Amino acid sequence: MKQFAANDIAAAIRNIVQSTNSLPAKANNPVFITLIEKQLNALMECCKAADLKMSVLRLQRLRVFFDKPLPIAIEQHLQPSIMQSLLTIEDELSLQMYFSFTQKEAEMYQNPLQGWESVIAKFPKVRQNIEESAKCFALERYGASVFHVLQVAEYGVIEVARLLGVSGDKPGWGSLKRLQDLIKVPYPERLPLAQTHSKLLENVVPLAFVIKDNWRHKLDHVDNQMIWMDADFSPEVADDIISATRAFMRKLAFDLGESNDENEPRIPDVHEGNGHDSESRPEGRKSRDGSGEKRAGAGSRANGKARARQTA
Repeated sequence: MKQFAANDIAAAIRNIVQSTNSLPAKANNPVFITLIEKQLNALMECCKAADLKMSVLRLQRLRVFFDKPLPIAIEQHLQPSIMQSLLTIEDELSLQMYFSFTQKEAEMYQNPLQGWESVIAKFPKVRQNIEESAKCFALERYGASVFHVLQVAEYGVIEVARLLGVSGDKPGWGSLKRLQDLIKVPYPERLPLAQTHSKLLENVVPLAFVIKDNWRHKLDHVDNQMIWMDADFSPEVADDIISATRAFMRKLAFDLGESNDENEPRIPDVHEGNGHDSESRPEGRKSRDGSGEKRAGAGSRANGKARARQTA
């Protein structure tokens, strides 16, 4: 999509019209003729920016008056030639369709990543969705804007769930409930990894729920997929979701940076810090509800290598 500043082309036309009105009296003034040449060149650049190809060709023909300037030719023919060129511009503009942006919309379209710098630095994969969300908002495609920014938010939820080892079989928004369950566990009873990242959990999980609450009436979450029930988002609702997502991702980027999680285990060691005899449950642990059902336990990882424990 081409973009150009409408005020520039309006100013260029106004300047050339004012100068053209003085042509008959100043046809022999080389300084004045040079001024007109500069104004025509400025108008031509505006036409190029607006993709007015026929207008550009028409203006290029006026160069003959300046390559070998003849006062009589300038006096008799330059003014009507310029006026004819302006009519060509007017005709060609009438064949185009243009959209205008408000100041806020223009800012979002031209600088779609503004305010997201720290997020992109930490999570470069979300860059495209951030950019598309901003541009869709500027073009008043609010449903599309929300769709893209929710991909960003979901990526954040997936990263937190992956760090805490609660991604499950289908990482995504479904992990949010599992993250909430971790917070509900009293701190002394949490697994070591959840204790290590308690601050992260308590900071970002509530923000993630703010995002989810904003679109709960528009989308449904079935089998870890977003199902659109109503894609008619108002600009206010879309803006709220974008703002909430930006706050969530900024906080996540900051807290993950502080945690230096690269050197920490990704999956909790079920035998450490639980107060139980490791020999009694060599390969599993009780579920939180006390049902006694066992699930495969994961050994802790240090420096990327898995450790296996043997029972006595």
